[in-house]
Amino acid sequence: MEGFESFAVMISQIHFLIQKIKNDEMKKYGLHGSDAIFLFALYYHQPEGLTSKELTNLCHVDKAAVSRGLKELMNKGMITREQSDQKVYRLKYNLTDDGMLVAEQFYTKIQLAMDLAGEDMENPDAFNAYLKSMYDHLATFVGETKNEMA
Repeated sequence: MEGFESFAVMISQIHFLIQKIKNDEMKKYGLHGSDAIFLFALYYHQPEGLTSKELTNLCHVDKAAVSRGLKELMNKGMITREQSDQKVYRLKYNLTDDGMLVAEQFYTKIQLAMDLAGEDMENPDAFNAYLKSMYDHLATFVGETKNEMA
């Protein structure tokens, strides 16, 4: 394999392994791998919390996925929702003590995996910047292509 094929296969395999780590770790707490992104987002926005709309935008997932994830995390006692007369979509969610503990333990596991993955990398920040640039260019391309096809 050369060029694009090799790159696409490697990205796909890396994605698979990251999903496996997320699924295996979240399963320990009776959660789904898809819940991990919400725990991380809330972890980094403590103590102010986030609304479901903010989570949708920050995590790049649809409203239904956010709704399912928040419901699951609330049922498992990982998050709370502020009490108010405001509409539900304006209410902030925060981690409970249990949620904070799970997020911290998961973060430690992910950090170990990323340290191992980047062990041979001389400049991980440059690599991350390159990946971000690739993402931005591909997102622009997809947007342009989507508009052309409409």
